[in-house]
Amino acid sequence: MSKIGLTARISALFDAAERADPFAARLHRLPPALRMRFELWRNECDRIHEQYEREGGPGASYAAMLDGTLVTPEPSRALAKALGFDSAPVLLETMTLREVADAWAAMIAT
Repeated sequence: MSKIGLTARISALFDAAERADPFAARLHRLPPALRMRFELWRNECDRIHEQYEREGGPGASYAAMLDGTLVTPEPSRALAKALGFDSAPVLLETMTLREVADAWAAMIAT
């Protein structure tokens, strides 16, 4: 197989992986320093969720998230930008169904 053919196949594999799981692809492309920040941030969030579960039982962290009382650390701006978190829409209770649908459509289009 020629080098060009091999490069084209590898490129096609990466494109397919990107379509299948864009978040995993963004994680894979993170530079080592941002990857370390991501791991630290994710571990801290996991620790907080586990604490809610220990103190309140199964589903306590999810219930706290729905109540708006779950407090987790925010990722750094650089990490949020690299992972595409800065483009996530904000949904409010006062939004109409049409506004929520438009926000959802904009989110999945990116």
